[in-house]
Amino acid sequence: MASQWDEWLQRLRAAGKGGVSLPPAFRGDVYSTPVTIAGDWTGASLRGDVSASPDAAAPLVSFTVSEPVFDQGYTIFTLFLTGTQTGDLPADSDLTGAEDFPFTLWLTPDGEAEEVFFGGLLPLMGKA
Repeated sequence: MASQWDEWLQRLRAAGKGGVSLPPAFRGDVYSTPVTIAGDWTGASLRGDVSASPDAAAPLVSFTVSEPVFDQGYTIFTLFLTGTQTGDLPADSDLTGAEDFPFTLWLTPDGEAEEVFFGGLLPLMGKA
């Protein structure tokens, strides 16, 4: 399915930085989804923003991110948005009941500099 951010998504994929969609959020509902990374990243931190466009000056909302949990060779972070945050995202502009918002996640490995981990689209379902 084509989006207005296809070029950005293609460049993310080419850089090995995602270009994927997260599972959909539903307007007004709490949202959570795990991000799983191979290896032990327990000293790392992850942060993420949802924006109106990939180059927006400020995010619309920021994910709350859990502390990392290491289990059986993988580290799991969980991304959260409150029901208020999903409910306050901009209205569905074309009245289809779905809107896609760019997101970016940044990873800071223990003792290292923050870098873009991956990005893509957060689908939002439901009416405004």
